[in-house]
Amino acid sequence: MNAKAGLAGRWRSLTLCGVGTLFATAELSQAQVGPASGSQPSEVDSQDPAEELLDLSLEELLEVEVTSVSKRQERLFTAPAAISALTEDDIRRSGMRRLPDLFRLVPGMHVGQITANHWAISARGFADQFANKLQVLSDGRTLYTHLFSGVYWQAQVPMLSDLERIEIIRGPGAALWGANAVNGVINIISKEARETQGGYVEAGSGSELEGFSAFRYGDQISDDVYYRVYAHHQNQDSQRVRTGEDGADDSQVAQAGFRIDGYGSADARYTLQGDLMLGKFGGRQVVPLIRPTTTIVIEDEEDFAGGNLLGRYSLGHGDDLRSTLQVYYDRQERTSRLTADTTTDTIDLDYQLDWSPVDSHQVAVGFGYRALFDRNHPSQYIDIHNRSRSTHLLSAFVQDQIELIDDQLQFTAGTKVEHQPYTGVEVQPSVRLSFQPTERQTLWGAVSRAIRSPSRYEDEGRIRINTFTDPGTGLPTEITIYGDKSYAEERLTSYELGYRVQPHESVSIDVSAFVNDYDNLNSLENGAPFVTSAGTVVIPQFFENQRRAQAYGLEMESRWRVTDSWRLIGTYAFFKIMDRPKPTGRLTPLDDLDDNSPRNQATLRSQLDVTDDIEIDAFLSYVDVISAQSAPAYLRADLRFGWRPTDSVELALVGQNLLDRRHPEFQGQIGIVPTEVERAIYFSVALRF
Repeated sequence: MNAKAGLAGRWRSLTLCGVGTLFATAELSQAQVGPASGSQPSEVDSQDPAEELLDLSLEELLEVEVTSVSKRQERLFTAPAAISALTEDDIRRSGMRRLPDLFRLVPGMHVGQITANHWAISARGFADQFANKLQVLSDGRTLYTHLFSGVYWQAQVPMLSDLERIEIIRGPGAALWGANAVNGVINIISKEARETQGGYVEAGSGSELEGFSAFRYGDQISDDVYYRVYAHHQNQDSQRVRTGEDGADDSQVAQAGFRIDGYGSADARYTLQGDLMLGKFGGRQVVPLIRPTTTIVIEDEEDFAGGNLLGRYSLGHGDDLRSTLQVYYDRQERTSRLTADTTTDTIDLDYQLDWSPVDSHQVAVGFGYRALFDRNHPSQYIDIHNRSRSTHLLSAFVQDQIELIDDQLQFTAGTKVEHQPYTGVEVQPSVRLSFQPTERQTLWGAVSRAIRSPSRYEDEGRIRINTFTDPGTGLPTEITIYGDKSYAEERLTSYELGYRVQPHESVSIDVSAFVNDYDNLNSLENGAPFVTSAGTVVIPQFFENQRRAQAYGLEMESRWRVTDSWRLIGTYAFFKIMDRPKPTGRLTPLDDLDDNSPRNQATLRSQLDVTDDIEIDAFLSYVDVISAQSAPAYLRADLRFGWRPTDSVELALVGQNLLDRRHPEFQGQIGIVPTEVERAIYFSVALRF
């Protein structure tokens, strides 16, 4: 024990010394390097637009444009929503290799790792393995599954070097993005093919991320048509459970794809892209048995295969009118020994018209149709009444952005109307106001309504969660959750205020506050026990809507360019939710919602350019205790050292979770045996040609 404690102490000392060295060398690097704006761009800078962001002033960074708030390009600084954008430079310099980890950089986002390949990711509370109030899109293709209302995060493995940015809205976005965009929207946007010309090869290995490699090549088909092809893979080692045993949760994933972008006459643009993915994800599962009535732990392995094809055509009709048509097909297959084997096919068509009838109005109108086809082969633990089903969704939206005072006061009103088979027609309106009293200040407010639609399992599923022998009768007894056809939509009314200010040319501050009123939230209600023909007593629990809640919180982000070569980014988020069950009398006790999410979260990032070729990046993160998940508060520290010995070569050494040998972050639900996040180190090399 003493040796282990001494080793842990040395790790902490080395980490804190590294962070101290980082801050101590900042002023020295300023004297050595001089202003970054005066340096000449290298060849690697001209090939990779990510490098160009290093030379942007803070004012220029505030001009970064986003599209997720209004489905058209607008300045992030003036957008009337709590939105953050992770640029390609943020992604590269974070040293994080997996998509869920990147969300740790965003205020108000909670990332709780359950195993090496399962996460609980949420915004503004409701942290859960099956977090169901977050709409997630990749280049306009939804990643949200209608089977259980959530995202299979282990299957989302884009090539991170191909991403232009990730936009994250905290708060409802249902007026544009529809049902399930309740507490936030994540929009993953990849680079156009013309921005990834030439070759790129990357490889690396480490203690937890055992091996990864990537290849990309881009070229021109003609003067106005560009393409790229890519392939990458990664192997993740297993983590350990709290007792120190191996969690058997290792994974292997591989993905390949292409993208073609063309630019025609009359302001026409088109995109064709597709991906294929294979994955294998391990883990340990608690399994309830009937005879004998006990629970055992079994190692399970889930196989995943998927692919998608997306086409988009956009045509400008003069300066005031643009139309966009997008169609995609997506197929996913999952097989597992313990959970239900599923195949889902999605066909989606979306049309949008952007129109400026007069100078002060920007109108967007859209129509959508989505067909979902799923086939389910049940296990003895999970079943569904209709094992094959087709679901059809129709939607339309309209939004008008009105300039009340030129370049100062803007009012936006819009709504989305959807029809789906579970709850019929749903209307989700929103109004937003943005006021810019000066060029360096933005004050905004919003009132929105959003709903989460029921999932297939909430509608007609069956999930056995526990078994035991009744001490009174001696009969085997099981507790099983059943879907309910009367299960309704969950509802949110949200009130938001935000303020962005640049008090100095080197400092920016972004603050947002919210109050959320929820109704019809998910609950479990006990039914009358019954006995099966096999002599098993079943205690049924049904999905119901017998909970209400009110949540409020505060989110802050500040950026400070200390010198031309040193940048600091700090965030803080506070969250509180009050659970208010409806008076039904038979409500099954559930975890207090307030105990299922961290009350406080804070991060500090440092990006230091020691010389033109050497970078040192540090990341500190504090997450408060989550009592319902038996997760204590923890402090995480990451360090990244990057070196470009030539214009075409980049080397990186990254250490993650350096302050702890390992720590728990989230326990999860439905039988998964959680593991602890371990200290990790890896090395990578990237070559551009």
